[in-house]
Amino acid sequence: MLSKLSSSEIRQANDDAPGLFNLVLRAALICVVIYVAYLLWRVFKRTRWRESCPWIGKLFQALLGETAGFKLHMLVHKVKDVHPRAMLVAIKAASETVQTGESDTNMWQEEVTIVVPQGTKKLAMSLMSVRNARAYDVISKAQVDITDLFKDNMSGENVELIAERWIQLTSGGKSIGSLQVSFSKNHFLADKKKMLEDRGLDTDRISGPLGKLLADSTNTLQRSDSFQFGQPPTSADEALRQKLQLLAGAITGPVQITKHFGREKDKHLRAFLDRSATTGTKWCMAVSDNARSSATKVIPMLQITAVYPDTAKPHYFIIRYADLDGQRKEMILKRVDRERETWIEGLKLFIRELRTGIEQHRQRKKAPPKDGSFSDGMTEPSSLDTTSFASLGESFLRQVESEVQGFHDGEPSSSADRHGQ
Repeated sequence: MLSKLSSSEIRQANDDAPGLFNLVLRAALICVVIYVAYLLWRVFKRTRWRESCPWIGKLFQALLGETAGFKLHMLVHKVKDVHPRAMLVAIKAASETVQTGESDTNMWQEEVTIVVPQGTKKLAMSLMSVRNARAYDVISKAQVDITDLFKDNMSGENVELIAERWIQLTSGGKSIGSLQVSFSKNHFLADKKKMLEDRGLDTDRISGPLGKLLADSTNTLQRSDSFQFGQPPTSADEALRQKLQLLAGAITGPVQITKHFGREKDKHLRAFLDRSATTGTKWCMAVSDNARSSATKVIPMLQITAVYPDTAKPHYFIIRYADLDGQRKEMILKRVDRERETWIEGLKLFIRELRTGIEQHRQRKKAPPKDGSFSDGMTEPSSLDTTSFASLGESFLRQVESEVQGFHDGEPSSSADRHGQ
């Protein structure tokens, strides 16, 4: 076939070959340049130039009015108007992403923290269903304007907490559920932190969910005429009494109790100061059918020997206590309006503060102040629960005390028979 080609045609083919090669080479170079530019753009977007180069950040703050980067605390409460199933909440601020744990009850009560880079204007929130261990499906989502989250200036130190804000979630232009979230630039105790620290609470060791409950308890007590927060406590015992009242409000709420054959019944836990003419004044935990009904069971706080999660069930926790006959019993409870870890943290904190306060009060009564007089502010010495075990006998007291010594070690090593009410 080549023999039939003329010499001119062969010469023309040889002249066209370099042109085709150059065309392919140019196309390859253009693809390489585009790919390198794409990689550089990704690096540029992921790099926090405002934080890496402080002068750039300050320039953008001055010219564009941007807010400096900060850490945002969020307490994800619950979602409504969505069919319950295994779900989680994912939150994104620029390139930063956090998410809650999985829940199948439409309730989380979980604290998450995200760093909001400078220049970020919106938070992206997504409600996602769990398909399997690694796959999730977006149910609905929302965009939250960061500048509208707080009433005060975001750059200020005293940023007001926006409590119980409902965020409307949408998908395809249709409303699908509402998410309840609380936001804080600092801690969820907000302006209550100094007040609680004056009464002896180490707020740095308190989780966000419990801190939110303590803030709500403080607001409730401040509205009460019988509880004054105007000035710092006048004595150590007065500070203890007020601290226990605050903690009592944080460990009060609805639960479900496990009955026979695994049935669950709605109950209500309430910590209160029981004033009895026979056994003295002591702090107790009351179990009732609802918040307004009378107690069906009362357990003195100092007779609670352990509070720990039920390892067999994800939403259950166990309160172990000693009854008047010296028998160890347990209540299996299911959380309703907060995580079981928040219940456990609150109960342990209350009992620890109560026991420590009693011991410190006894030490103060033994050793008078430097001025030689006692001024402990106590109107009822027994209100610190010093007579809780007065009628139980020395042997039983030693038994309970030995078990309480391991109260903070977590789950007890031995398991008692479980008795639900």
